[in-house]
Amino acid sequence: MGLAGGGAGAPTTARWLALHCTPRGRGAGAHPAYTLVSDVTAEHAMVEALSLNDRRLQLQLDLLNAPRGDTQELLDEGLAAAIALTASQLGYIFKYREAEQQLELHAWSRGAMDLCRVLAPQTTYDLAETGLWGEVVRQRRPIMVNAFAMPNPLKRGHPEGHVALERFLSVPVFDAGRIVAVIGVANKAAPYTQTDVLQLSLLMDGLWRVLSRLEVEAAQRATAEQLRQSQKTEAVGRLAGGMAHDFNNLLSVILNRADFSLAALEDPHSSPPRGDLIEDLREIRLAGDRAATLVRQMLAFSRRQVLELTTVDLNGVVSDFEQMLRRLLPEDTTLTVSRFPELWETVVDRGRFEQVLVNLVVNARDAIDGTGRIEIATCNSVLDETMAGRLAGARPGEFVRLTVSDTGSGMSQDTLAHIFEPFFTTKPAGFGTGLGLSMVEGLVQQCHGFVAVRSEVDTGTHFEIYLPRGRTAGRTVRQPRPDRGGRWPGVSALVVEDDAAVRSVLARILEGAGLVVTAVARSAEALAAAEAATRPIGLLVTSVVLPFMNGPELATRVTRLHPEIAVIFLASCADTRLIEARADGAGPGVLLKPFDAGSLLSHVRAALADGGRPPTHEEGQPDAGGTREALVEAGLHRRLTDALQKARLDDASRAVAELARVAPASAAALRSLLEQYDYDGALRWLRDAAPQHEVAP
Repeated sequence: MGLAGGGAGAPTTARWLALHCTPRGRGAGAHPAYTLVSDVTAEHAMVEALSLNDRRLQLQLDLLNAPRGDTQELLDEGLAAAIALTASQLGYIFKYREAEQQLELHAWSRGAMDLCRVLAPQTTYDLAETGLWGEVVRQRRPIMVNAFAMPNPLKRGHPEGHVALERFLSVPVFDAGRIVAVIGVANKAAPYTQTDVLQLSLLMDGLWRVLSRLEVEAAQRATAEQLRQSQKTEAVGRLAGGMAHDFNNLLSVILNRADFSLAALEDPHSSPPRGDLIEDLREIRLAGDRAATLVRQMLAFSRRQVLELTTVDLNGVVSDFEQMLRRLLPEDTTLTVSRFPELWETVVDRGRFEQVLVNLVVNARDAIDGTGRIEIATCNSVLDETMAGRLAGARPGEFVRLTVSDTGSGMSQDTLAHIFEPFFTTKPAGFGTGLGLSMVEGLVQQCHGFVAVRSEVDTGTHFEIYLPRGRTAGRTVRQPRPDRGGRWPGVSALVVEDDAAVRSVLARILEGAGLVVTAVARSAEALAAAEAATRPIGLLVTSVVLPFMNGPELATRVTRLHPEIAVIFLASCADTRLIEARADGAGPGVLLKPFDAGSLLSHVRAALADGGRPPTHEEGQPDAGGTREALVEAGLHRRLTDALQKARLDDASRAVAELARVAPASAAALRSLLEQYDYDGALRWLRDAAPQHEVAP
């Protein structure tokens, strides 16, 4: 039982008493009893303190385990816990900035918000202007007032509309001996006690430990993000510098060779040698081809290249390329190939993946100084959550894994952090573009796979390519082979391209093939031309990216007007609108920029002459017999063979450019094979073109 007592004007003091009654007689009637009264106030206080301590520990545990987005959320939850722990109605948390001697409000209880009528509540206070509540900082100790209405010389008043206070408790929060915050609670129904002070101090001490950890983690994340941004900026700078270097070299060739030819042709007093003009034009064409290759490499890095996805057996890819890969290696480097006997299939662009395999083997070869070993292995791999968590960029699932490992010089951890950045290379100048591994990663990620790599200096490097297990056949985006020629006299063609120079080239090529061309820059003009046409339009050639209305949308509307029209899209990369337009795996053809007359006319043939069927390999091949003597007489056969066997694409491209002077169709066929990195196919073509000259297997 509880009793309250105290003289007039004295504060009320509660006492807890225990009564024990024992009767002194038996039987009927009244009997006296012994009554023992004990003061158990101290025991009751101890029980309450233990109960309060349990509540505080549970609140701290809840704060520690509760998911939250930021430190402000933790402060709000901590204030709510403090109000509940002390049975208060109101509360606040101020952070204290010692250097500025200022208190800044960071959490305010909902009860205070609902009751406060101050029009513009202040959130930052100079310590010098604070009243009683600021004493907690000035005196560096808790301040407890159970009769707030009584006069106090430390009070400095409060603004009109402030919440009425009856009781008030505030404690400082220390970190390494410095006050970092102040918490205040108010309007408890019963007086605040030293137990409240102790429990509130302990609660805030635990809260601040959690808060400090979160702030450190946030600072670490911010630092890591700044580092990532810095590295990204460095990578972009390297990319821009590398692109500028390569393109400026190519533009220097194009511009100067064009100036040479123009100067010779514009001079009325000179007759330029035909050979010089041909040489200039051939170098311009070669520089253009190299620029196109560079763009394709960058699209591979950025995962925007258009892929020809098919279901592939990687064992077959490795087997088909094994002999060619062995020719790339010196005699003192051993190549070992291990094929998993029941390898799953995967969906990938076979031609591009062959390029991945060549890049990895060539890199392994270049990393070996002297005698060494390269191993290629395939296997099935099932990754669970734990295993996937150990590999960067991995996810659980079933994968086909291709491993390329070497016993070369290896790489440091710092080098490993940059190997997939474009134009980053550790090779000497002139021995690498720095695009190979960025292309590898880009292609693999575009096929929904990932690359894992580990390396150790002076030990070797281990690349693992993970590609998802293929369960259905991939969708094929066909690219017709270069055309040998063709004419479609009288067929109406509508060309839509916003770039005037490209539009002029398209019209010139199509008109040269006999088509009647209407060339416009905008979708609205194209629709007007389609509506005004007095006879059916047979062909629409449109860019994917157009102002106001994109190519696929335009094609849909034009097809309603001319149901039999064939459509060819012009694209620079794997645009999502293009993918959506071909979602059924059929539909319009796709001509990738940059293009030449041969590739454009191949697409026209596929769209018109064959009802949408791309030319077969045989249809796209030139007559080898007509090329045989040209190859031999020009001395190109041995140069091409040597360049292909050593995977020297630039040397091979130069030789093909020279071949274009005497056999343009053959040069176009070889150029197509080189662009697909089909070195074995090119060697077979050479063998067929000049059988009397043995080509090493």
